[in-house]
Amino acid sequence: MAMATMNNTQTIPSNVWLLACMLLMLLCAGCQHSGITLSDEESNLSLTHKNTGSFGPRPDLPTADDIHRLTPAQQQDFLTFMNNPRYQNTNPNSRLGNYITQVR
Repeated sequence: MAMATMNNTQTIPSNVWLLACMLLMLLCAGCQHSGITLSDEESNLSLTHKNTGSFGPRPDLPTADDIHRLTPAQQQDFLTFMNNPRYQNTNPNSRLGNYITQVR
């Protein structure tokens, strides 16, 4: 078996050198630019919803504001809890956490 010499005390078999060179060539080939480019039409594709009638009419969905808005009753319940004298010495962040835990 042929040996490549690194220095006076170490030698590396030539098949290791061959393997290292092949690996380096594969890595370099994988980094090459393919040269394929998309046209403007292809790069601006977007998904659209086409109503085929299979599922019936699309229902009205609540907006983010609708989901996050409290009803007047919920607002009053929250304010009553937060302003309760029983919790006046409790940190507001802890009061909020306690309220959320209680409401769940």
